Amino acid sequence: MADMIGPFSTNILAGNENLFEREIGILGRRGAFAEGSPLEPPDTALEGDVTLTSTAPIDQMREAGHFEAIMGFQEYLGVAAAADPSILDLHDRD
Repeated sequence: MADMIGPFSTNILAGNENLFEREIGILGRRGAFAEGSPLEPPDTALEGDVTLTSTAPIDQMREAGHFEAIMGFQEYLGVAAAADPSILDLHDRD
């Protein structure tokens, strides 16, 4: 299900990214993040990059699908290595 809906939701997230950047820029120019403002970011946030992470159920489903694919590949490697152990020389686990 997530694979069928996934590209659609990814496009929405990519479109929203520009809107978020624009809104943060407008708020910043109006002093929303200035010292003394209720929205003033903590010092720890100013020391590095801040990124948004989507926690929507569709994104969780997509991540679970990636994990399942990795586990399936690892299982395949185990079976293939039983027949020819040298195949593991071609796989970099890092």
